[in-house]
Amino acid sequence: MLWLFALCLLSSMVSGQDKHDEVRIRGTNPGFRQGDWISYTMTRFVTSAGIGPNYVYFGTTGGIIRYDYFANQWDYPFTTSSGLADNYVTAVAFDMTTNILWCGTRTAISNYQESSQRWSNTFKDESGISPYDAIVSIGFGRTSAFFETSSGLMYRSDRYGGPIFVASRADVLKDGPVTWNGWRSLRSFNFPNYHMTNGYLFSIDGYVQDTRLRRAKVTAMINDKWLNSWMGTWGFGVMRGDLRSEFLTMMPYGLYSPHVRAIAIDKNGVWFAGKNENPGVSEDIGRAGVTYWNQVSGEWRYYESKFDLNLLTDNINRLHVYGDSLFCATRFGVNILDISKGDWYRLTTADGLLDDNVNDLVLSDNTLYLATNAGLNRIDLQRSRSDSLRTQNLAPKDLNLVRVFDIVLHENFLWAATEFGLYLYEIDRNRGAFVESADGPVGEVVISLGVFEHELWVGTVNAVYGLDLKNNKWLDQPEKNLSINYPVRSLLVTAGHVWAGTDGGGLFRLNRETRDWIRYTREDGLLNNHVLEIRRDGDYLWLGSPEGVTLFFWNDPNRID
Repeated sequence: MLWLFALCLLSSMVSGQDKHDEVRIRGTNPGFRQGDWISYTMTRFVTSAGIGPNYVYFGTTGGIIRYDYFANQWDYPFTTSSGLADNYVTAVAFDMTTNILWCGTRTAISNYQESSQRWSNTFKDESGISPYDAIVSIGFGRTSAFFETSSGLMYRSDRYGGPIFVASRADVLKDGPVTWNGWRSLRSFNFPNYHMTNGYLFSIDGYVQDTRLRRAKVTAMINDKWLNSWMGTWGFGVMRGDLRSEFLTMMPYGLYSPHVRAIAIDKNGVWFAGKNENPGVSEDIGRAGVTYWNQVSGEWRYYESKFDLNLLTDNINRLHVYGDSLFCATRFGVNILDISKGDWYRLTTADGLLDDNVNDLVLSDNTLYLATNAGLNRIDLQRSRSDSLRTQNLAPKDLNLVRVFDIVLHENFLWAATEFGLYLYEIDRNRGAFVESADGPVGEVVISLGVFEHELWVGTVNAVYGLDLKNNKWLDQPEKNLSINYPVRSLLVTAGHVWAGTDGGGLFRLNRETRDWIRYTREDGLLNNHVLEIRRDGDYLWLGSPEGVTLFFWNDPNRID
């Protein structure tokens, strides 16, 4: 059945072959330390497994994930943010003699030096390897590392790294015996009759089935000296089997869906959600969900709308945590999760919403303000569980059928980013108007807003503006940045910095002290140059993108950007 997995692997490789061809990541960025940029992606599709002195490594369609079997916990993964050439890993292996981790990806052959904590990448086309010929097995002989492709071709390199050359079968035999990882090693395994919990079933033909009758094939397996069998599947992620008790445990890790445009932080962990779209793996079409990472327990939990009638959709625009509730602004209304009880509630146009497409929301004093595709809504949540929900359409004369993308509250004012400019609504007086100033974004499409103390920051389709609310004065350049030239999708304002996430241009940062703007891109460590959401978590920033989420150690005292 390995030919079936090979077909899935190659077809999904081809579907994403042209991604990021404009930027080649040669290795770990020397301007940052390993761990300054950490990205989490969808890693449920496992292609390969390898084992080292401290970790079990799994190659996935979203990078390399690694489990520390001494600490009994997941460590941060390796992705393009760490220095990989790309995130689609087709084979992974650890050389115990040289202490080097090797992998084959969609575009390159890469090695990681434990001593320097640096990745180095040799691109396939530089070694004469077809971009459509996947590296499926990695082996180590006496002096060489060998790489076998899906078409049966063989290549070699020195075990310590260096150029990659074509190899013959005679070269392999001459340098043998060769210890193989990947497809070659998987062929020699037989599966015990494992027992599982939580409704999962394992069959000895190498398939796992969940309670919803979905099946996933075991695509990678490696055993350790403590009689543990580490397995990867094509759709369910990683499992650990105890060869003595024949008990098999699921080990969920990573995002359920790669697209992240909504992030919320609570007292125990982080919530991620985004757009429901095909992630490039044919078996995953139509599957999406909300992800919660409990950083206290280390547990990854997933919520799928397909199997919960009260979870309206997986297509979520914004997340906010208020108290013990998670509020979701979605494509089909508002979802509210009682986090402690696990119960979902929903609000739609049937409850008085102006439009089902809710782009953002803000809660204040049991009043929920909504930014929709048809204007502004206000809902009294004290009556949200009754039959007579009190809703109000705000500023109907000005904002009727006007798309509102973002809203922020400041004192008695609600600021709204709309398709026709910046709008100011005075809550107590129930009145509002578009802000028209020659120094501000007059007539521009306003996409994002950020507020800090007595400042409002505004993101448009190509610029960032700052407004001093205390003196009612727009800030001049360089704070006003008219040269971004990308839609500003998200803004975060703090005492020392202004952060602007753009749609294609990466992440921009204003240092208030030096008054300088700098830019971060994929070459620095971003997972993707489309930064759809920014959330601060102490000295770190969570950055959402179409390919996953990046954790950036922005306040590293040992680095000067």
